Amino acid sequence: MNTKKTAQRPFKKRIPKLACITAAVLSTLPALAAEVTWSGTTDSNFSTLTNWSLGTVPNAADNAFLNVLANAPVIVGAGDNFTLGFLGIGNSNSTATSGALTIQNGGVLNVPDATNSTVFVVGGGGVSGNSGTVRIESGGQLFTGPTSFGRGASPSSASMTVTGAGSLWRLSSTGLTVGQLGNTAQLNIFDGGRVSLLNAGSSISFNEGGGCIFRARGLSWRSRVSWRFLAHHPYPTRP
Repeated sequence: MNTKKTAQRPFKKRIPKLACITAAVLSTLPALAAEVTWSGTTDSNFSTLTNWSLGTVPNAADNAFLNVLANAPVIVGAGDNFTLGFLGIGNSNSTATSGALTIQNGGVLNVPDATNSTVFVVGGGGVSGNSGTVRIESGGQLFTGPTSFGRGASPSSASMTVTGAGSLWRLSSTGLTVGQLGNTAQLNIFDGGRVSLLNAGSSISFNEGGGCIFRARGLSWRSRVSWRFLAHHPYPTRP
């Protein structure tokens, strides 16, 4: 009888290495974004936990939707600084909705571009009748990446007002198109408010055949912005 023993592989030494490799791979996989919707159950304060569907204020890893007007959210003032992964206001693919947001008194909202895709939608979505309204006032500030403004299924609508000293909407994007065929979109900039495009070579298009009103005294850009006015209010007036 052959009594020669067969060499055994050192499994105990290899398993920890395999576990470490597996853990390292899993740690690099992107987390799925949570969808958090505004309910306004308690009040209009953006930072109130019970106003949100998951009982927590959304953050940079979340997709947030403001699709109800009851107690429409307000970022109330200095010290309130929020970052979202995506924000839709009046943005639905199933049922027509309306949403609104106010940023005021030094409050700040960031919706940065991390994936070269649209991260901020006002009056968008795949069903007609969606409506979104944003008001930035008294030094509130909004910073966004690529934006869809009044470009949902027709007829949809969008309105943005930036008013008061220090109030700012700053876009880091290759362009902004306001409105489209069959929709209404309105952009108002007054009393020291500013809308700023950071990227060189950006384009601004207003109203592809729809009902766009452009009223401004504070639109600025970095350089080489091209303009396309297909229909607009020729003289700035107060809303």
